Amino acid sequence: MTQSTNLTIGTLAPSIPKASGHSTASAETPKWIRKYFYNPPYNNVVPWLRNSIRDWENSVLSCALIKADTSTSWMHDLVFPYARVIWVRGRLEFSDRGSAPFNSAAAVYEPGKIRPKQSVMWKDRSGVAHPP
Repeated sequence: MTQSTNLTIGTLAPSIPKASGHSTASAETPKWIRKYFYNPPYNNVVPWLRNSIRDWENSVLSCALIKADTSTSWMHDLVFPYARVIWVRGRLEFSDRGSAPFNSAAAVYEPGKIRPKQSVMWKDRSGVAHPP
């Protein structure tokens, strides 16, 4: 993915308040960054995805590695309406911890693409597939 889109690898932290009232990082993406990839914490993706939407509105491409969980409201509110979803086949493998306990996906927020169409196919009770 990095090679085809020429993304900047790293993390840009959205503003996440600490108990003391200070934030962990600036919510603003530096002006010189036009493309980036990040891996948000799976237990708190919402502020990170909101940052990607704000950057998308400012013509910045971002790609987030997220938990593939369509039962969450953030997936329907912050990913599907704005990003192209690339589903990862199987589970990610970690060299020191084995495989992830869940499936993953990449949410790609591409500037200039408004409300990307999602492919939805379903099967009826007889097994006949109905394409979008």
